[in-house]
Amino acid sequence: MPLQNVKDAATSQNFRSLEKRFPVQGANLGPPAGAPSSLLPTTGLFIGRQVIYKAETGVYWNFAYTGEETYEWAKVGGPPMRDEGGSPSTSSTSYQTTNSPSFTLPLDGEYDISYGAVTVSGASVTGRIGLFVNGSESGSVVASRDASGGGVVATHKTRLTASAGHVVQARYKVDVGPNSAQFFALNLWADPVRVG
Repeated sequence: MPLQNVKDAATSQNFRSLEKRFPVQGANLGPPAGAPSSLLPTTGLFIGRQVIYKAETGVYWNFAYTGEETYEWAKVGGPPMRDEGGSPSTSSTSYQTTNSPSFTLPLDGEYDISYGAVTVSGASVTGRIGLFVNGSESGSVVASRDASGGGVVATHKTRLTASAGHVVQARYKVDVGPNSAQFFALNLWADPVRVG
């Protein structure tokens, strides 16, 4: 959007401020142009260029080109990817995959990953939710209950560097049997920070 077409003084000032901070080669900054794409451009790049990327059905991310070495696109808008696995229960001391939320990361980069559930049991039990990347455990969060039972919210957030195609999954188990735990609203979120 060329500045001469901007009628609102505040918007015009914002664009001027951005142009000073991110010098643009041969164009003015404006809203992202073009239809959403499932590919990031590799030509016509300049600092501040924005694109709309389709991560999955209904999830669109807005990226700005930064020119940084490893991951040259920074996320500047859009919701995280999210999956919910339901409310499975187990008394197993091995991680379970039935009804476990998962997704495949679409781009190389750094992601903020959040996972968790409300763990409920009628007995003393320690439930654990593990984060797995391509089948290997990458972290976990514990939710302990005493004999009074009830529910405990267990969530964790971590920064993950991963490649496109990596499968991220939240799995669940109890640390010591035979008591069982139910994992209500077992969920997993991925929000890109920088990609390339």
